[in-house]
Amino acid sequence: LAVRYRKEIYLLADNNKYDVFQLTSRIYVKKDESWTQIRKSGGLLKLLKDHKQQVKNYISTNKLILSKKDPESYIPVIVHYENLRRQDHEN
Repeated sequence: LAVRYRKEIYLLADNNKYDVFQLTSRIYVKKDESWTQIRKSGGLLKLLKDHKQQVKNYISTNKLILSKKDPESYIPVIVHYENLRRQDHEN
């Protein structure tokens, strides 16, 4: 999991308005030696399609909310997916 943060400044300092600062983040997940940008939680499920149903069940059972504003919310899901893959390789 990697996150790229970017701050943008919108200059609105005329007509008694203040400038607006906006923080945007891009989330990337590494799978099979390549990095993929995740735009929505559905994008994560597409990336993890070989265990999609188990990952989906894990998210709903544990009542997880995946949010771009909180990239760390993706970590438990990725750890669970890695455990599923490890179990597949052991069998």
